[in-house]
Formats: sequence, C-alpha cells, structure tokens
Amino acid sequence: MNRWKVAFFVAVLIALLSNGYWLVRSIDGAISYSYLIDSYNQERSRFNALGALVVAGSDDYDKADILHLLRQAQADAFIVEEPDKIAYESIEFVFSDGQLVEVK
Repeated sequence: MNRWKVAFFVAVLIALLSNGYWLVRSIDGAISYSYLIDSYNQERSRFNALGALVVAGSDDYDKADILHLLRQAQADAFIVEEPDKIAYESIEFVFSDGQLVEVK
C-alpha cells in the first residue's frame, strides 16, 4: 500500500474521532445547560413563594422595621435604602405607603 493511502486513512480516522469527540461534548453541554435552567427555574419559584410568604407575614412591619431587621441580621451587608424600596444583597423589598408589597 502506498504511504499516501495510509496517511489519508489515518487523517480520516483522526477527523472522525475528533468530530465524534466534539459531538459528544456538545450533547453533554446541552444536557448540562438543560439541568441548569431547570434548577434555576425551581429556585426562582421557591424564592417567589418565600417572598409572597414574607409579604403576607409582614403586615405589622413598616419600612423602618424591615430595615432594622435586615441590619440586625447582617450588620456588614450592603443595604441600599431608596424612597420606595430597600436593596439587600441581591434582594429588593418594594414598599408602597410604607408597607411591604413585594419581594423581588
């Protein structure tokens, strides 16, 4: 057999193996991304349920009380107070007329 035939078949074999490898990696990445999106959606629904529970249970607290509780919970946390909301870490407490109406 000629040397160029051997080189050709080796090159074709390497090309097939590398394409198969990248195909498997792509499928694995797509499956991992699907699991990541599902996990994110579940966490977001849990967070929304917890936010609704906090809003329902905070009828007796106004904005100053919630701010005080947040500062007591974690004194060195980054808390931003605005006229209609409090931003705590990556959580926003939205107020209307001094009463908590939503947690984002």
